[in-house]
Amino acid sequence: MRDFVMKRHAAAPQYTVRPYNPVVVGGMGLDDIAPPAKVQVPALMRGYLRLGAKVLGEPAHDPDFGVADFMALLNKNEADVRYLKRLRSVGAASEIGAATVSSESE
Repeated sequence: MRDFVMKRHAAAPQYTVRPYNPVVVGGMGLDDIAPPAKVQVPALMRGYLRLGAKVLGEPAHDPDFGVADFMALLNKNEADVRYLKRLRSVGAASEIGAATVSSESE
């Protein structure tokens, strides 16, 4: 996934960061592991990338959750406004639905 994301969504070189705790799988670094045939980007990260976030470099290993975390940066002046409006409308609809369910149960 790293190569896929970095190829399409890398930030400018001056924003590159390096992890203190790099990802290691089975004793091998990411460069030593064959990439998967099909890349699956997690939904939350897909959303950030769709908004226009840029990935700042290699992922860091988060041992508390057993995952790799990418540092990302989103310039609010360059965010995808259409997608942001869609997210806001979905959020508002969810709040209305939750309020309706709450008032019906009282």
